[in-house]
Amino acid sequence: MVNVYSDSTDGKFKNAFRITTFLWGTENACLEFEAEIKKCLSKTYRTIPKHVFHASSVDNWRREIRIYEWFLRKVAYYVLVGNLKVLTYFESKEVRDKHSEVLSKPIERALADPTHVIQNFYQEVSDRDRKIALHRMPAIFYFLLFRERFGGAFEHFNYYPDSSGNVLSWQDEVLPFHGFVARNERPHYESFANSLNSVIEVFEKTDWASLASQNRFPASDVVRFWKLSKRLPYQVVEEFRPTEDSSSHLIQAADVICNLWLNALRRNKGINTDTYRYDSLLKFIDIGTFDRVAQYFDAGKEEITCRPHCDEVVDYFRL
Repeated sequence: MVNVYSDSTDGKFKNAFRITTFLWGTENACLEFEAEIKKCLSKTYRTIPKHVFHASSVDNWRREIRIYEWFLRKVAYYVLVGNLKVLTYFESKEVRDKHSEVLSKPIERALADPTHVIQNFYQEVSDRDRKIALHRMPAIFYFLLFRERFGGAFEHFNYYPDSSGNVLSWQDEVLPFHGFVARNERPHYESFANSLNSVIEVFEKTDWASLASQNRFPASDVVRFWKLSKRLPYQVVEEFRPTEDSSSHLIQAADVICNLWLNALRRNKGINTDTYRYDSLLKFIDIGTFDRVAQYFDAGKEEITCRPHCDEVVDYFRL
C-alpha cells in the first residue's frame, strides 16, 4: 500500500500558475515519519505544542527558521534513504487548461455512453450527487498525471490531497448507490475513491487515436496520456480523502516546499527581498535545478509571471 500526500500553491493572481508538491511512500514509512516528527517535537521543541508548519509568513520563517529547517532535513533524510519520495510540479495556466481538456474528454464520453462501465457507479445518482462526487476532479487529474511515479501495475493507494474550498463540509454526507453495488448508502468520501477508480478504468479503455482525431489534440499530449494509461493497469485507490493540513505533517511538508519555491522564485526575479526562504530552499535543491525552473518565470509588476509552456517536474530534494 502506497500513501500519497499533496498540496498546492498558486500565483498571486487567480489561475496564474500552480506549484504542487507530492510526497509518497509505503503506509508504514509514512506512519513512521509522522510518529518521529511528533516524538521529536514533544521532546526537543516542547514549547511549541502541536506545531503546524506553514511557510506563508516571512516573519514566521525568520523567527522559527531553526525548527523549519530541522523539519525539512527530516523530510530530506527520509527521501535520501528511500522511505519517502518527493515531486514538485510547476504548470502554467495554459498547460493546466490543456491537461484538463485532454483528461476531461474521455470522462465526458463515458458519462454520455449508457453502456459504459462508469455508469455502474453513477446510475440513479442525482445531478447534485454527481457534482459533489466530481468536485475533486482536479485532484484526480494530478493523480492520473503522476501515477506511474507513485507505483506500478497492481499497486494499491491511499490518496490524501490537501482539503480546499468547502469539501470538508461534505465528509458526513452519504450518497445512494445502485446497480452493481449493493443497494445501500455509502459515505461521501468513499465516492471519491470510486470516482478515481472509475476514471482510471476509463483511461485504460480510451481509444486515444480516435479521441485525438475528433478533438484535434496535439500528438504529444495524446501520446503522453496513452502511454500513461496503457502502461499501468489494475491500479486501485483504496481511499481518496481530502485532508486538513493541520492533521498531517506530510501535507504540511508539501505546503512548505511549495511556498519555499514560490518565494525563492519571487526573490530570484526581484519581486521580494526574502532571502530567508530562498536560502533555505537552496540547502535542499541544487542551483542548477533551481535555474532550470526559474527560466520559465519572469518579473511582473506585482507578481512573477509564468511562461505559457511551463510544464516542469522536479524530483530532487536532498540533504
